[in-house]
Amino acid sequence: MLKYCIVVMVATGLLYSQVEYGRYEFTGTSSGDNQFNSVTSQPAFGIFSSFTRTNVSWGTAADVFNSSNWTTAASRDDAEYVSFSLTLTNPYTFKNQTLTLKFDSRRSSTGPTNGQVMYRFGSNSFASAYTWSVPTTSTQQIATIPAPGNTTETLLEIRIHGWSAGATTGTNRFDNVIIESSTLPLPVELTSFTAVAKGRGVELAWKTATELNNKGFEIQRTELNHRNIGSLNQSADGSMNQWHG
Repeated sequence: MLKYCIVVMVATGLLYSQVEYGRYEFTGTSSGDNQFNSVTSQPAFGIFSSFTRTNVSWGTAADVFNSSNWTTAASRDDAEYVSFSLTLTNPYTFKNQTLTLKFDSRRSSTGPTNGQVMYRFGSNSFASAYTWSVPTTSTQQIATIPAPGNTTETLLEIRIHGWSAGATTGTNRFDNVIIESSTLPLPVELTSFTAVAKGRGVELAWKTATELNNKGFEIQRTELNHRNIGSLNQSADGSMNQWHG
């Protein structure tokens, strides 16, 4: 039995392993609210919002996102948080992507002792991803954002809460906030693939739903150590590709 495989050739290169979508580094000493709060660089396939605070107060500090006026109550106040969002651009989605949120966390001696990461995709309700005891020395925290499943969600929102502050003057500091994914969104979405024997050869046919930054396709023969035996240029979305060999 003849064995073949199709290889997608991506114009920007093939990427594997853990991939960083973006990070906030807060480089600089702020002199007012919402300064130095942009992502270090925007990804090619999405847009990060600014990193902002809601119903907590700005506090001056160098190279961190520093906030005070956190609740002294023993439970989370849903109205108090720092937050950001990531919106993927068409045709990318969060379909089946498990994400990792990393950030450095530190509080002052009277800052909030408890923290929680909440997230949602699209207009869904917020859900908890991670809780931790906020340390007084900067320590990296790691939260897993579960994949939204077989959906076409393009918006991710993150809110980080703090509570049980010793005093409202206590501060909560964040730095090196990073979103990672186990894979980048695939540039090509395959909807069908068939292989039909034709004499001593084979006819391959496949159809794609989307193609972004796709240079083309290579056909490889597995019995020949995956040697390239043919190629096709990029096709239009939704079109059928055929190869005879």
